[in-house]
Amino acid sequence: EIAVMGAREEEILRLVKEADPINPTEYVESIVRDFSVEKLKESIRTCHDCDVSKYTNIKSIPTGRSDAPILVISEGIYGSQVAEGKEECAPLGENTPERSLFNDTMELLHINQDYLFFMNTVNCYTCSHINNKNLERAPSSREINGCRGFADYAIKIMDPVFIILLGNIPYNLYHKGTSVKQDHGKIFDIHGIPAMPVYSLHTLVELEHDEMKDLVDEYETEFVYDLENAFKYIRQNVDGGDMIFLEEKEEE
Repeated sequence: EIAVMGAREEEILRLVKEADPINPTEYVESIVRDFSVEKLKESIRTCHDCDVSKYTNIKSIPTGRSDAPILVISEGIYGSQVAEGKEECAPLGENTPERSLFNDTMELLHINQDYLFFMNTVNCYTCSHINNKNLERAPSSREINGCRGFADYAIKIMDPVFIILLGNIPYNLYHKGTSVKQDHGKIFDIHGIPAMPVYSLHTLVELEHDEMKDLVDEYETEFVYDLENAFKYIRQNVDGGDMIFLEEKEEE
């Protein structure tokens, strides 16, 4: 088996030399990026490292193109997604209030979501199993840290130009001891990549349900402003950064 692997590696090396790319490492990584993302999804599907998986088999599977330049990391699975009864769900969901708010913001800012890749910090539905019922709760530090390998792997294989962190859970994964309330809109570094924390979509939706209009208006205004600045940063500092913007439609 070792001999077979060695022969395969030699053949791969021969093909790369034949292609003669300027940057062989980048060349190989670009070729296997789709496969690497599939391995990421498979690892999430088959993970049973924490106790949560004993009581629920609902998983959040990353979505988006493997070559997307912007990585969006959200919190976890929403209760509204669980109610749909599917074993797999997308980060932010498809028909959730959180997804609707995000879509509205992207439309307002004229952002092409084809250039965004989405994943959650915690990929299982976190709940407490009491009296044969699953009760939704926030993920524990152990669960958050247990899932960190998936986020780190995504960053490594995708090598995004920018990372957006939706809420405290993904922010504290890489910047412990502070909160999005304090630091929203500030750019910091994750593995050499610029990143920005912004408000949690789930928090914004909950505030709307609580009819806290003044606070909702303030937070949503800051949320839009922060994301606008994030995309401005990309446009000004990344080659080809204009590609993430949709053409603005002329008013009739």
